Amino acid sequence: MHSRFVLPLLAAAIASGQTITTVAGNGTAGFAGDTGQATQAQINRAVGLVTDANGNLYLAEELNNRVRKVDTGGVITTLAGIGTAGFAGDGGPAAQAQLNGPLGLCIDGSGNIYVSDQGNKRVRKIAPSGTITTVAGSGSAASGGDGGAATAAGFAIPIRCAVDKSGNLLIVDQGAHKIRKVEAASNIISTFAGNGSQGFSGDGGQAAQASFNNPTALAVDAAGTVYVTDQSNQRIRRIDTGGVITTVAGNGNAAFSGDGGSATAASLNYPGGIVLDSSGTLYIVDSVNQRVRKVSGTTISTVAGTGTAGFSGDGGAALQAQLNNPFPITADGSGNLYVGDVSNNRVRKITGASTRPGPTITSAGVTNAASFQTGIAPGGIITIFGSNLGASAGQIVTAPGAPWPPQVGGVSVTMDGVTAPVYRVLNLNGQEQLSVQAPWSISGKNSVVVAVTTGAGTSQVTVPVLGAQPGIFILDGASSGATHSDGSIAGASNPAARGETLVLYLTGLGPVQNTPASGDAASTTTLSPTVIKPAVTIGGFDSAVIFSGLAPGFIGLYQINVTVPAAVATGTVDLTVLSNGVTSNTAKIPIH
Repeated sequence: MHSRFVLPLLAAAIASGQTITTVAGNGTAGFAGDTGQATQAQINRAVGLVTDANGNLYLAEELNNRVRKVDTGGVITTLAGIGTAGFAGDGGPAAQAQLNGPLGLCIDGSGNIYVSDQGNKRVRKIAPSGTITTVAGSGSAASGGDGGAATAAGFAIPIRCAVDKSGNLLIVDQGAHKIRKVEAASNIISTFAGNGSQGFSGDGGQAAQASFNNPTALAVDAAGTVYVTDQSNQRIRRIDTGGVITTVAGNGNAAFSGDGGSATAASLNYPGGIVLDSSGTLYIVDSVNQRVRKVSGTTISTVAGTGTAGFSGDGGAALQAQLNNPFPITADGSGNLYVGDVSNNRVRKITGASTRPGPTITSAGVTNAASFQTGIAPGGIITIFGSNLGASAGQIVTAPGAPWPPQVGGVSVTMDGVTAPVYRVLNLNGQEQLSVQAPWSISGKNSVVVAVTTGAGTSQVTVPVLGAQPGIFILDGASSGATHSDGSIAGASNPAARGETLVLYLTGLGPVQNTPASGDAASTTTLSPTVIKPAVTIGGFDSAVIFSGLAPGFIGLYQINVTVPAAVATGTVDLTVLSNGVTSNTAKIPIH
């Protein structure tokens, strides 16, 4: 009888592809192993997790007073904290700062990592440069300060955080039973949810008037909907963009029940971390139940854990694995889940949980990023159009800076197997597109196979390669494609003059001298002129090209310095660029 139930369960887990492995921690509590493989390192209460756009994993280790990083090669290092509890280091390198019991991590679209430095009653920010600063909290344990600067506010227990689509920082002030909000534009703090009274009330009304009981974790979807773990109420609650709060999981009883049925009728037992995957599916760490549970639509199920505390199952089905006091959870852009298996002193990875369909590239959907003409040129910026191109609907992720990485938001692109540096993933309001640089190494080919890979699969198409395919960037949102030498746009209110030198910004002009590495910015000290000199026509007249090459300090962006012919007519005239037999899109230039 027993085997008849276990075998179908195991078969289902294997069929769904949900497997579990350890990615950090050797099972011994402590601090050791930096610069080595994370699976051989000692960690100590990794109670906060987050991933970045490049697939790196970050751990907040409460008892080590550190934030550590596991890179995509599995190597662990310390990002922040010297290991001694205290408060020091703002304005300097995070690795030389002191933290005090860090509990939670979150990340914004620019790659800034926020640390709930709970013992210091602050939230601190680690910039991509490695500099640490305080963005919220004065150090006072008296919750307050609404309406003023976030750095002057007090927190009872700033336990977890999240960043919404507008860059606003949400902070769980657990001891005050509130969710606080720091406006990105003004750094003013306010109460987003919770009336400060410990209890359960308010469903169906405004979240600011609701009662929580030890709120613990946050997740925000692409639309701006906020999910809150209301831990001692044994519920997960949802706050819509209108501020209305409801319960989406948990019936209020501390128990285990309900799999296969309505999530609001199910029992949870001190839920911890929550995260949303690319399709909007909600995952809940059901801590005392030693499980990870999933809410898809309104139905709840278990995706990891047998319900018995212990350590087992690596390399097998997640449903057959044992967890021990799991708490934090995060997801990467490929749909993998990471769970802090706290009492096992490990972080474990669950693959195959994402339900988002695989990507599809639109027919003729690989184009010049400026002209949107089909085909690509070496080194140019291209746009790829399609469906399910990102890890999530509504996803907008941009590379934090130069060089552009091989992966952004869990999305990678190759051309004949060569990595194409990724700048942006944009999946918003039904518009799904990627911005990438064509590798310089495709020069000389007639065509390449362009492949887009996400955690849900790969789509590929064959695309023609041209020696050059000029595309002019339209600068004023309407028609103008040129600037004056001072950088101002040559538009209707600021027209060009005959004999003046204008600057055009383009992509797709092909190979250059002094070629930078793919994904790297052009040198600001040594020019990179184009191998093929383009021809520019303004108002029907050939125009003298003074310079054609990469724009210094930019990636995949070209500039042409060109003189407006003396014979050109006044008024708005056409401007085109011809290179390697290919004519660009048409820009308009007003002449006076």
